[in-house]
Amino acid sequence: MVKLYRETCHTVDEVNTLTESLRRQSKEYTIVHANDLTTVIWAEMPLVDDEETFHFTLVDEADDAEVTGTVSTDNNLGLAIQLDGFGTADNPSGGSIVFLERYEGKTSVLVYADNSKDEPTHVINLEGAQIEENNMVKK
Repeated sequence: MVKLYRETCHTVDEVNTLTESLRRQSKEYTIVHANDLTTVIWAEMPLVDDEETFHFTLVDEADDAEVTGTVSTDNNLGLAIQLDGFGTADNPSGGSIVFLERYEGKTSVLVYADNSKDEPTHVINLEGAQIEENNMVKK
């Protein structure tokens, strides 16, 4: 999905600051002049095969023990959580043990709590937690 952004600048300094920021991020942009205003337009399109990874540390406050891991976007199919020292049947030395996905109209959490099994040990349908448009809890 392509996202278009535009920002109207009132001064040359605003234009320079914005375009310099876009250049540092290697983003292409177009400048449109109309009357006394300048508009900068740019687009962003995440790649389908782009996987972003975020590292985290869980700390047990009772004994200061730590577990590290990552959350990744898993090629835009869902969010995958991997914990160092935990594995799955298809990847015993690592692998995603928790997966958040949207599949066949349902948002679910899949948990792989037994690394000897190929299939998830728990599938949690999140439909009951969905909030309707009027912000009331769905019943």
